Amino acid sequence: MNDEPDPLAQVTVRLPYGGSMTLADVVNAWARRVARLRAEEHSSLDDPATWGGHDYIGTLHWRSHVAAAIDQAPAEVRGLMLERVAPVDEAFLSFTEPDSRGLVGRFANEQRPDSGWWWWWQRLPKSGPAREEIDQVASP
Repeated sequence: MNDEPDPLAQVTVRLPYGGSMTLADVVNAWARRVARLRAEEHSSLDDPATWGGHDYIGTLHWRSHVAAAIDQAPAEVRGLMLERVAPVDEAFLSFTEPDSRGLVGRFANEQRPDSGWWWWWQRLPKSGPAREEIDQVASP
């Protein structure tokens, strides 16, 4: 057993909309959100306990918090932060697909800027209640 403290738990960063968290907590919160959406990919919007489109948008905002935390991370832990985020990003990619029709932006009522629109904002769940709701609201 490793008695060394987690280096990411030792660094606190400011979140874009206020408050602060450790780098470890930022990554863990992203992982929990992704795991929940992934676990519900075969669920139905008819189940009120499942996460819908707004929860998905909240998850995308959380990934933006992760990006801000990476930018704030000291150089000596930035690589470790990226290593911990990578498998969560891969899990997210596994149940999403490119949003070629811009449904996420329409649903979120946010315009895609020419730059700074991060890759996760260009992904759409392949299935599940979040996809159902986004399709219902944002499809032309």
